[in-house]
Amino acid sequence: MNAYENSQPCDVCFGTVLSPEPILVGIEELKLTIRKPQAVVPDYLADHTVQVTVGGESGTAVIPGALKAGDRVVLLRKSGGQRYIVIGREG
Repeated sequence: MNAYENSQPCDVCFGTVLSPEPILVGIEELKLTIRKPQAVVPDYLADHTVQVTVGGESGTAVIPGALKAGDRVVLLRKSGGQRYIVIGREG
């Protein structure tokens, strides 16, 4: 059984963001709390500032997307369980 489990390149698991900055995610099924560098959060799960032009006027706008405390997240666990990548929010 261990050989089979170790052959898997990754596992999907679920967690809850306990703190967005610095990132802290609780993984209930493993009774584990992870943080950077063990937890990897892609750029698309952060607020983005973009340049916009409306009616000839230029400026910046913030597109919200950052993780917040309490967010349920989907994670991929690298085999061996050393790194977790947050791939998105649950639901």
